[in-house]
Amino acid sequence: MRCAAQEVRFGAYANRNGSFSLTMMSDSAHNASAQGFGFSVGTRTKTSDGGGRGSSRRSKGELSLGRSSHEADGILRTQEEMLWSPAPMETDTSGGFSVGKAVSPSGVARRGRRDRVIIPNVPIVSVVSSAGGNVARDTINEFRRKGNHAFKMKEYEAACTRYSNAIVTSLTLSPVERVEAGVSLPLLYCNRAAAYLALGKPSEAFEDCVAGVMEDPMYHRCRFRAATCLTRMGRFAEAREFVSLSLSNRNARGCDDDDDDDDDDDGERIASEVAKRTAEIDEAEAAFRAYAGALRDGSFTTMEAFKVAYKAMETHVPHSEALKASVVVAHVQMTDFSGADRLLDVVFSGSVGVTPPAWAGWCRVQTCFFKADTLQSCRNLEALDGLLKRASEASTDVSSVVTVPDASSIASMRQGLRSIQQLKDRAHTQMQHRDFEGAIETYTSALAGPFLSPAMAAILLSNRAAAYQSLGQRALALADCCRAVAVSPRFAKPYSRMAAILVDLGLFLDAQRSIERAVAFAADTTQRASYLSSARSIAHHRQQQADHWLLLGLTPHGSSAAEAKKAYRKLALKLHPDKTSQAVKVEYQLGKDGCRLGTAEETQQEMLERATWVFKLLGEAQDALAEG
Repeated sequence: MRCAAQEVRFGAYANRNGSFSLTMMSDSAHNASAQGFGFSVGTRTKTSDGGGRGSSRRSKGELSLGRSSHEADGILRTQEEMLWSPAPMETDTSGGFSVGKAVSPSGVARRGRRDRVIIPNVPIVSVVSSAGGNVARDTINEFRRKGNHAFKMKEYEAACTRYSNAIVTSLTLSPVERVEAGVSLPLLYCNRAAAYLALGKPSEAFEDCVAGVMEDPMYHRCRFRAATCLTRMGRFAEAREFVSLSLSNRNARGCDDDDDDDDDDDGERIASEVAKRTAEIDEAEAAFRAYAGALRDGSFTTMEAFKVAYKAMETHVPHSEALKASVVVAHVQMTDFSGADRLLDVVFSGSVGVTPPAWAGWCRVQTCFFKADTLQSCRNLEALDGLLKRASEASTDVSSVVTVPDASSIASMRQGLRSIQQLKDRAHTQMQHRDFEGAIETYTSALAGPFLSPAMAAILLSNRAAAYQSLGQRALALADCCRAVAVSPRFAKPYSRMAAILVDLGLFLDAQRSIERAVAFAADTTQRASYLSSARSIAHHRQQQADHWLLLGLTPHGSSAAEAKKAYRKLALKLHPDKTSQAVKVEYQLGKDGCRLGTAEETQQEMLERATWVFKLLGEAQDALAEG
């Protein structure tokens, strides 16, 4: 004989075949028995009789309900480990319904003489019924009412918890029981989706909307809210598809945004709502396309201008992956590579356990490329190739702001960058062995190679200038220093080298200006101290007549005016300003898919001005020596 008062416990479980099961555990004071109450979609439901014998039967239709009894001293036998944990559960004794965590600190709950292993912190719903009465409906409504109140008070975490409690409790009822009790599971999913959206969790909100649509395809509020989620994530085509599907069924429910209104709506109102939502999607997409186009065209010349446009886009697509990528792209375009790296660190740290987005890997390649870290660029390209191979087909499309290269382009870039690094290393060895002519030839080959970043070009030009200086060819050395500071204005080494050359030529005022720039852009305190010492030494000199013979690579003793004229003509052919653009081929974007730096035009203008200055010095030397 069973006691009139029973405690019934429900738990949600995931099966290996992808279905979910709910189990109910019933205790009696005089006769302990366990009852299973499970459902699955299109699968077999396994049950056991009192003697432990198992049997299985196929579910009928989309949903089947099974009930099983276990031996009196047995435990609740689960098909798989407990999975259901949508949100923290609370304890509420209203109406005789309680929700709690029936888990011991060790994660093992005891019943009878056996143990039941449960994942710690997974909520278990307990329903206390008197004389067989069902209070689930009242409890669901109470949770929903509390969720609505929390939402209105902007307590969105609490709202998610209340709605989750209501959803879990609803799942303990069969579809027929939910209909009889007037419980709308799609409405609960839709309400929780709204709370997730308010918390900035559009992916979770979208999943709830999909669950609501699967539960009731005619509940169009879930479709419209799903479209909102997709729009905010920048997935405009999918958002339109969700909205347009609402037109296929005129017997719609739940088109009003009022959570408490679940009345039927007519086809005209559906069409009006679809038109409204479609217009919102079109507006958001048009705004984002204009924003992405301006970014790729380099229209944002300052970070302040970009931030204004970014803030405007946040109202349309605040959770778009492409919007997040655009911030990194803007930092790269404006040569703030350290800022871009900090943002990428956040992206990669948030990808623990999952494949990082390929766009982030590609942006990481570019920051290393523009910082002249060729070896790391090659390693990152290799990692990017692996990311592309592991990338999901459903990965978010960010091609509007970042285009990731294909495998063949990645291989070509790796080969080109390795070639430059190898030539640079070879020239460095030649310099150590004082083979300056060989080093000049090798540096020249490296400067003619593909995928040459401005920073790498500045390093190669500065090093070649040192080789020219060692051979006494100061005009060529000075020209290379000018090119280096033009392509990479914040690189200190060529300023320092230029100052030394100008001191040799007796142009101390120009040398003073160059060494001051070197001090300003010193990489560390040691380098800065060295440059400051040089600056103090230069400051003690007074400007004097330039050493024209030295500029032309000649000595005043033993050199004739004819030799000076010949040297001038040879240098003038090499250093004419018209040949500036062909002097060095610098890539302001890595490959055809890279971010383009916004400094290309400024660099060309700076290079032309400095080339004109060097050419003017040559002309002055020629005139002075011709008159003398």
